Amino acid sequence: MSRNFIVLLTLLFLLSGPAMGKYSDFERSSFAAKGATHWANPKTLADHFGRHGADFGAKSADDYARTASDFFRRSQAERLPTKIAPDGTIRVYDPKNNIFGSYNPSGTTKTFYKPDPAQHKLPSNLDYWNKQPGASPWQP
Repeated sequence: MSRNFIVLLTLLFLLSGPAMGKYSDFERSSFAAKGATHWANPKTLADHFGRHGADFGAKSADDYARTASDFFRRSQAERLPTKIAPDGTIRVYDPKNNIFGSYNPSGTTKTFYKPDPAQHKLPSNLDYWNKQPGASPWQP
């Protein structure tokens, strides 16, 4: 099996809920309330929130982290464009809403933002997406 396939299977397991099955509804809601637990490096969350939170209407860093995590779950359910890099990094792009997220194989968020050609210096956000490393798990 390829590494990408194994990463995808792990993600599907994590996002499907069986790993959370041993916890009570109260405990699960407590995990969901702690958005920072979804962020890979809590030391970078405040900076990312400051730069990108307003783009998503986030009222706090935790709200921003939860939004990023929710986007990841939704993206996989909707099979949005996804790339898995050789190092296991999972990148997702929603071209309709211009949302980009990068995640660890564990599902924790590395970064989450709306790409801007003025920042990435490519002609379009689709060009930015196409330059991202990795292969789609949705292709045979």
